[in-house]
Amino acid sequence: ICPEAKVSVKLVASAGIGTIAAGVAKANADVIQISGHDGGTGASPLSSIMHAGAPWEQGLAEAQEVLVSNGLRKRVTLRVDGGIKTGWDIIVAAMMGGEEFGFGSIAMIAEGCIMARVCHMNSCPVGV
Repeated sequence: ICPEAKVSVKLVASAGIGTIAAGVAKANADVIQISGHDGGTGASPLSSIMHAGAPWEQGLAEAQEVLVSNGLRKRVTLRVDGGIKTGWDIIVAAMMGGEEFGFGSIAMIAEGCIMARVCHMNSCPVGV
């Protein structure tokens, strides 16, 4: 056991995420990562890819609002990912309370991914 290790909890942006984020903060997590519906692993089951999650903006706004109103905001770092693609997205996320930002899609594109969205079928046309 490493007492210096940070605890990060990943939440899918959806209605009610603020209540979950408050519970995670009360449980002394160090980081809450809010993932939007537009990113994430393409290797997830198709039902999850097509029907789970909401935009990261919705999840971040709700989590920030609930954490601030309950005096819990200073306990955690808010990290956001799942569709952040431009500098403008970073500015918006920072203004909404985000402190750390993830860019998985951009890294995949740099590796040659063409975003065919067939990862869950293990049939990538470019072999990434």
